[in-house]
Amino acid sequence: MLNRSVFLFFLFFIFYSCNHRSSKENDIIIEEKKIDTLHKFVLGINVKLTPKASILVQDWGEYQRFNEFLKNNQNYIPGESILNAEELAKLAQELKDSIRIEKLQTPAVKIRLNVIHNEALRLDDMSEISVITEAEIKNEYRKIYEAFSALNSKINNDLNKENLNEELKDFINELADTANKSSKTNTVFEKKPLDLKTSKLKIQNEK
Repeated sequence: MLNRSVFLFFLFFIFYSCNHRSSKENDIIIEEKKIDTLHKFVLGINVKLTPKASILVQDWGEYQRFNEFLKNNQNYIPGESILNAEELAKLAQELKDSIRIEKLQTPAVKIRLNVIHNEALRLDDMSEISVITEAEIKNEYRKIYEAFSALNSKINNDLNKENLNEELKDFINELADTANKSSKTNTVFEKKPLDLKTSKLKIQNEK
């Protein structure tokens, strides 16, 4: 009887160990899948500049550096991404303070630059908070990319509006020129009618 009890206990121990090990392995696999999912999360600049807008900002060095940083860090990596927060905040500050293009010195553009800077500062503050979650950091990164896309959208729209105004102005001038030419063509020059009676009288008198 004792041998049987020992045997059953031994079987139970082996069964428990196997299940426990299998459970741990499953936990590890699940955790790895979670990490892989975070690693594969890709951020994106949803709105790109039009060719004309790209030419406008090609000499705006601070814009180019900020844009390049976002492109190079589109793959969200936990831990590493938060380490870039300080550099991103610095680039956002330089971007906000460096706008020299006259066409872009408008309240609407400046507001969007301030939003980018504020979100970058918030992300930098998060890097010093120990209880912050990965989801909160990832969400803040998303806001920065969305704010930069909003800036690009505003620049594109302003230039499109300018192009439309120029085309409308040219169209109005063309219509005015056509109307002037048409008016000159249709002008009737009045001629005095020949006084035949007077001419006949003169001829008869001469006779």
